[in-house]
Amino acid sequence: APHSPKNCLPGNGWMPTVNDKIAIEVPGGITVDANRYIVQRGDDRSLVVYWYQTARRTIASEYKAKVYTVLE
Repeated sequence: APHSPKNCLPGNGWMPTVNDKIAIEVPGGITVDANRYIVQRGDDRSLVVYWYQTARRTIASEYKAKVYTVLE
């Protein structure tokens, strides 16, 4: 099943500071939506960019990814 960093990173002490969507251009001139998640723990900051990908599609939404997992 799709697993979101939004669940495990806060459990490890990383607090979200930015949570939005961005468009990324990939080879072939295709643009896909991805999640941009900036987290902070103490003075450390980290950028996490992620999406869910199957053979048929690329999805930013955790919920849509779960639905497509059932349908495919």
